[in-house]
Amino acid sequence: MFENKKPIDKIIKSLRDKPEEWYFDGYCLVKRSSGLGIWIANGKTFLSIYNRGASGDGPAFNFIEKMRLWSAVRYCLQSLVLHEQ
Repeated sequence: MFENKKPIDKIIKSLRDKPEEWYFDGYCLVKRSSGLGIWIANGKTFLSIYNRGASGDGPAFNFIEKMRLWSAVRYCLQSLVLHEQ
């Protein structure tokens, strides 16, 4: 079966399936292996994705994708908190 996933879908899958690959630095979730960052400090309204060390804007996504991403971010944060206890 042919899969043509958008980058946002891959990020959401990583957040949900492998939360241990991410860490929270106080303002954003950062993927350990790639340095990909998700700015979450201002909540879902200002959610954005960027690559640390690279210039330019991250991928654009629509409202529904933003809500799916926010849900995955919350899941990942909850998983990280549970692993710390």
